[in-house]
This record gives sequence, C-alpha cells and structure tokens, in this order.
Amino acid sequence: MGVTEARALGVYDFLMQTCGHEARFRTNQIITGPPAFVRDLVKTTIHQTGSLHFYHPEMQEVLLQAAEQAGSIVR
Repeated sequence: MGVTEARALGVYDFLMQTCGHEARFRTNQIITGPPAFVRDLVKTTIHQTGSLHFYHPEMQEVLLQAAEQAGSIVR
C-alpha cells in the first residue's frame, strides 16, 4: 500500500501513528554494476510522496482492531 492509497482509504494517519513510516529516499544498487543511485521520491513521483512501510502482520492487526472498535464483526 502506498501513501496515496492509504490517504484515499483514510488510514494513512492511523498507520503512521501505530505501525508505519514513510521513506522519502530509495537507494538502488546492483552489486556488480554502477554505483548506488539515491532517488528522492518526493521530488520524482507524480504524487510527491515517499513510500509507506510497515511490518505487515502488525499493520493487519492494528487495522483489524480498529475495525472491531468501529463496530465491525471480524472473523
């Protein structure tokens, strides 16, 4: 899930408060190739955002708990 998608779903702030972090830079490196290339995602992506990262089992748990607290039945 990316920053833009999480914002569209209304869960970005919640994920950032509980289990997520946004990475602004991405480093690409091929071991036997040219030197590493660092890309500034905010400056070089259409939505001008970084990428959203989290430990998936933790993200799933916090979203399921939030759904239950909002009245959903989770099975």
